[in-house]
Amino acid sequence: ASSIRVVPYIHQEENPFVRVYVYFSFLPDNKVPFLSPKTFGNPDPIADYGDYLRSSGDADNIKLANEHFTPTEKIYVPVLIRGSETQGIKFWSFSSYVLESIINQVDSLPEIGDFAHLANGRDINIFYQRSPYTLRAEFAKTPSSVYKDGTVLEWIKNCPNILEIQKSVSSTEAQELLEKKVQYFDPSKAFESSNNINSSFQEQPKKETPSTSQPFDSSSFEQLLKELK
Repeated sequence: ASSIRVVPYIHQEENPFVRVYVYFSFLPDNKVPFLSPKTFGNPDPIADYGDYLRSSGDADNIKLANEHFTPTEKIYVPVLIRGSETQGIKFWSFSSYVLESIINQVDSLPEIGDFAHLANGRDINIFYQRSPYTLRAEFAKTPSSVYKDGTVLEWIKNCPNILEIQKSVSSTEAQELLEKKVQYFDPSKAFESSNNINSSFQEQPKKETPSTSQPFDSSSFEQLLKELK
């Protein structure tokens, strides 16, 4: 097992877990991952189109929607890697399934308390197997401290905002990307009614979060494990 310690997140003080929706390799000629507008509570015409395809009930449309028009949900949380604390804060990314497991443990074991507390919080032990893939997160039996000097506080204070250092797109930009994506497929089949989705999106504009241009090369969980060794 490897161990990490969740630390307070200055950009979201009430909850260190940040839920995002990501598109990977959306276009053949531009495979840079980007955040869905859904991450910021804004309309996502790409995801709406995926829902539209699934609503047809057609097996091919459902497969197409799941593979090409559905963002991947990921959870990010700032952590210190036990044994490598001098490397500073890292972002651990994982699925909502793992988050549910963590929340269930906190709810069922009141003694865990504030697990991100620097003086008496709880480490999380990660049990990972590549084949077959399994990942389990369990809280340590006893509390521990990560506070030795002011360094940790400085790291927390200067921790970057995960939503700003990843590339994101506005709803309008997502609409443009959707239209480009459509061109890679046969419009006479799955995309014959795409105008219905477009008009639905345009009738309900919402305030959008400006996009950022700098992509974020976050460590995958496999990379995190390498750092832990």
